[in-house]
Amino acid sequence: MDGWDCKFAVFCWLLWKDRCTAVFDSGNAPTEDILTRGLRLALEYSSVFAGAPGQVSLDTVLQSWLRSPLGWVKVNADASVNLADGKAAIGCVIRDDHGDWIRGFARNVGRCSILFAKLWAVHDSLVQAWSLDFRRVIIETDYLEILRILTRSSRALVGNNLVELILLWTQKE
Repeated sequence: MDGWDCKFAVFCWLLWKDRCTAVFDSGNAPTEDILTRGLRLALEYSSVFAGAPGQVSLDTVLQSWLRSPLGWVKVNADASVNLADGKAAIGCVIRDDHGDWIRGFARNVGRCSILFAKLWAVHDSLVQAWSLDFRRVIIETDYLEILRILTRSSRALVGNNLVELILLWTQKE
């Protein structure tokens, strides 16, 4: 990935990161301007993939988003917590079985741990999908403990109200 596509991806990410910094950590602005940072990061990123096309080192794992099965929707849910003050936000994207975007949303969930922020992301994703009349929903998140808690393979948060609400949503018809 070099040239325009790499620079575009890096600048999109930097804009998002700077916005999050402004919202969650206003006193900690980057000292280097965005153009300089973006060009430097794009150059560093391109140098990592400067090998032969299609050649991947053994320590690289390639992951990609996969569509949901026919008749299902997939929700990608994530959360972020500012470690300095505990302010948390969630974001979710709902896509159909063709990979087409249906709805996305984000919201502030107050002060909480990353575990609870991600649980709120799962909860709100289920509420949104249900409100759109979707009953076959796959939720993807990057926090394995959520799966353990919701499948009861972990004893953590047993009886917690938020966990119980999520379990009620998963058991709906």
